[in-house]
Amino acid sequence: MATLNKVQLIGYLGKDPELRYTPNGKEVCDISVATTSSWNGSDGQKKEHTEWTTVTCWGQLAVNVSQYLQKGSMVYVEGRKQTVSSEKAKTGNTIRGRGQSGNVPRPAEWQFSRGVGIDRRTR
Repeated sequence: MATLNKVQLIGYLGKDPELRYTPNGKEVCDISVATTSSWNGSDGQKKEHTEWTTVTCWGQLAVNVSQYLQKGSMVYVEGRKQTVSSEKAKTGNTIRGRGQSGNVPRPAEWQFSRGVGIDRRTR
């Protein structure tokens, strides 16, 4: 049976993007995306839980993300989940990829490259 490794997130950036370069000169950018769930507890009080996910972007997508996004920006991310066996694995979930998103239509003003889009407004 076939399997599927696909992640879609809509959330807010918790900090400014971090653009860096590999020793071979390839652009890499990490962003930290917060997604929050809320519900009413058994006592009737509203409860919330925020999940933080580190997203790694490569190439031109990394450059665009670092140029146009900032802390508080709303983002749509689509990619695949990959576990990292380094120190970064201890900090939470990581989504790795080159921003492949298939043919998911989004408003042009939100789409920087395939896989990451933003809402130009901030919270």
